[in-house]
Amino acid sequence: MKTLKNHTLIYDSECPMCNMYSQGFIVAGMLDQNGREAFTELSTESKNLMDFNRAKNEIALIDHKKNHVTYGLDSLLLIIGNSFPMLEKMARIKPLYWLFKKLYSFVSYNRKQIIPSKNDHGTDACIPDFNLKYRLAYIAFVAFFPDIF
Repeated sequence: MKTLKNHTLIYDSECPMCNMYSQGFIVAGMLDQNGREAFTELSTESKNLMDFNRAKNEIALIDHKKNHVTYGLDSLLLIIGNSFPMLEKMARIKPLYWLFKKLYSFVSYNRKQIIPSKNDHGTDACIPDFNLKYRLAYIAFVAFFPDIF
């Protein structure tokens, strides 16, 4: 796989799902060994570059060469697209992108309900904002498909 260099993925280290996929990017060679940083252990450089509150809801990817931060689905597509350009192009087709954006938000806003964290560190915890629309969608999903969870 082609490694996305000079980028750091800011992930929620207290979220088992976030740990799994961010480590998966490193193991697969999509990010280099220093390609992720825990939200609760942010360096001063990372804090100064990113929108702290937005990063609680959307995963942040810092480009250290350009001093630019990408958030959410665009972060994931940038990482995946570096190794699989056609996959990124397909995901950016407007109807698919819209669907993936909704799916991303559904998971992101409900990640603490899908797989609860054992502990969250107070004010610096990476806890997403409460979003009524996505929470109601999650409750409806769990009610209609209880065997999945």
